[in-house]
Amino acid sequence: MAFYRKILQAANQMWHPRAVTIGTADTKKIAKYISQSCSLTEADITAVLIALPGAMSHYMSLGQSVKLQDFGTFYYTADTSGRGVASADEVSPEQIKGVHVRFIPSGRRRSNRQYSERPLVAEDIDWQEVK
Repeated sequence: MAFYRKILQAANQMWHPRAVTIGTADTKKIAKYISQSCSLTEADITAVLIALPGAMSHYMSLGQSVKLQDFGTFYYTADTSGRGVASADEVSPEQIKGVHVRFIPSGRRRSNRQYSERPLVAEDIDWQEVK
């Protein structure tokens, strides 16, 4: 079950549903769920989940994206300062003022470019309003 709230958009004064979250599934809860469907223990899965961000950071710092099968791809983008510089020779790392991690969920497209499968999106989401 997923939840939404009714939101009035200031730009056009029209009402829309907005997805909201209720609670958090933490590492322990995720590890327990995964351990029920495989031969690994909750402790084994917890260890892997805790080690995953460090491994991802390592490879992304080497300029690589990280693609996890049926999950998605993570990569860095950079925020730059100022309005830029006049020539390519003046571009330098000192212009980078922030780094963001971006995520693209996995999906498969049919020949007509429409998604046929998105593993992170449940097929039968039951939307309930939150008051």
